[in-house]
Amino acid sequence: MTRTTTSSGEAIETNAPRADHGLNHLAIVRAFYLDLAEWAMDDPARWGVWAA
Repeated sequence: MTRTTTSSGEAIETNAPRADHGLNHLAIVRAFYLDLAEWAMDDPARWGVWAA
């Protein structure tokens, strides 16, 4: 959100989408797969099939 003030003193708020181009979603998925790999090392019988 961007807030600007006009010459008359009126505050105007403008909403704009973030320009991360989906990188945040990719980071979340990557973190999940890294967690899964770590779990598979700790308990291979349970998580090993998911980490292949």
